[in-house]
Amino acid sequence: MLLRTELRMLLRAPWRTALLCVLLAAAVGAASLGGGLLAASRRGMAELAEKYTTVAVLNSVYYDRISFASLKKTLENMSMAHLDKREIYGGYIKKIHTMTSLEEARTLRERYRNGDVSWEEFGNEVFFDEAYKKVMVVATCVDRKLQSLQIDSKVNMQEVAGQLPASFTVYTLHVEQVLSAHRDYVVPDTLLCQDNLSGNLFQVGKRYVVQGEIGLNVEAGRDQAKLNVKKETYHNNETGSVEKEVWPIFELRSTLEGELAGENGSEITRRLHECEIGNHSVDVISTECVNSILQFNQNDLYLTEGRHFTEEEHATAAQACLMSERLALKNGFSVGDTISMDLYHAAVMTYDLNWARIPFAAYWENKLLGENEYEIVGLFKTPEWDMTYTKMVLSPNTVIIPADNMNDTIGYLPKAMYSILIDNGHAEEFLAEMEELEPGSSEYFVIYDQGYSEVAPTIEAFTKNARYVAMGCAAVFVLAAGVFLAFAAAKNRHDLGVMRSLGATKARTEGAFLLRCGMPAVAGGVLGALAGQVLFGRAVAVLGAEELISRPAGTLWVIAAGCTAAVICLTALAGAVLVNRKPQALMREKE
Repeated sequence: MLLRTELRMLLRAPWRTALLCVLLAAAVGAASLGGGLLAASRRGMAELAEKYTTVAVLNSVYYDRISFASLKKTLENMSMAHLDKREIYGGYIKKIHTMTSLEEARTLRERYRNGDVSWEEFGNEVFFDEAYKKVMVVATCVDRKLQSLQIDSKVNMQEVAGQLPASFTVYTLHVEQVLSAHRDYVVPDTLLCQDNLSGNLFQVGKRYVVQGEIGLNVEAGRDQAKLNVKKETYHNNETGSVEKEVWPIFELRSTLEGELAGENGSEITRRLHECEIGNHSVDVISTECVNSILQFNQNDLYLTEGRHFTEEEHATAAQACLMSERLALKNGFSVGDTISMDLYHAAVMTYDLNWARIPFAAYWENKLLGENEYEIVGLFKTPEWDMTYTKMVLSPNTVIIPADNMNDTIGYLPKAMYSILIDNGHAEEFLAEMEELEPGSSEYFVIYDQGYSEVAPTIEAFTKNARYVAMGCAAVFVLAAGVFLAFAAAKNRHDLGVMRSLGATKARTEGAFLLRCGMPAVAGGVLGALAGQVLFGRAVAVLGAEELISRPAGTLWVIAAGCTAAVICLTALAGAVLVNRKPQALMREKE
């Protein structure tokens, strides 16, 4: 009944009602616009910080001038930059099928033979496969020859040749049984083993269990491959002196089963396990920011499925991982799966700008750190083999995990893997401070900011202008809302006095006032919210940031609803003040 009565009263004074709607629409529209611009600017700055990562990497020209220890110490005193807590591990995953670069190497070797690529471009074609070349075989020595050094006429190796022996012993081994080898390396029946030192590694006619690194057989139809057998040197950890030197060669005096049961059995078994670990290990890189890895920073590598690590996963070094897409596909893994992985500290070798993990070896005291379950949260584009080693790349056998931020130590890294995280917008400050500490050192680094320096000025200008606009909108809101309340009170106080004099209760009178003002307020609030949406888009365009700033539609509606509710509450308060005055006083006051 009361609602119907007050609706009729509003319709009897359409201009008054329209004016109330317009006033509140102006107030709510202004508040929605100003608040939306501030919210959008904050979101824009947050997205800017999240989307863009500024890093400094070492300029390869100056590798020899930079010490890891001195760089780490220098960065500890900087507030705007720090060295990524990155480490390289091996990750043993039982029965995983890792990949090798054999096919790419064969193609490159063929191109070299045809003269399509130079020796410098050809390089060491098996570099990436260092971690998977270790094999263990049962073989008989069938020949022993002394050979002179021969150098490929295509290669200028005078300096290298001067460092090599004039002659060496070459053994021919007939392979009876392959005990362990990577599935991509097909061990031929004949292996050639070169000895530059003792000349007494093998005796013709005797059988052996041998562990070594197989050379790449890239020539079609070739039935021989090289076996590189390395002497292992064990040092005293306290004195550093040599305790013993061991060749991974065991004469087979009986059957293999008999030898395994004898005095060399435990050592042979250990080395078999060593090969097993190596052939089923992946490269694991820990980082506190995936985008600090240059390939990800420059979008050469990117997520193809899943997500990046969360802040919590980074903070807690959670057992989550990103995996190469091709590695996952080869092994039937997908996002959401868990893998059991046992990490161990890995040694690496470098070649030009690249690096490769050296095969697992127990005599390095590489101890497995313990098997843990890692959830695959994302897959990234599989890196390509860079067979010419002209840029630092990752292996397709790569898994990335969050760095342990509780650990202040940083493991050994090849210099191509150094990444310095710099606060966005402070690259010049970083270089200036490095230059101050050591003149000329600013040239040691190459800065990558993903285009932050180009985008940031626009966002910063938008934020500054948004504050000014928001201040103006706040003034409009206060003015329009104040006029709304004043106008509503002035035009309705006489009617409120009449109602009270005719015996209406204070509650009914205040309810009538609230309905009479609240209905135009709600209508004005809806119009103001719609106006705010339109004005926001135009304001962003005028401020030149339409491609960088997204519309916070939900925020605009919330601001509009909140402002409308606030005005209605103030209206209720004004009504309570009015109905507590004497009716005669209300009726005497002229509109």
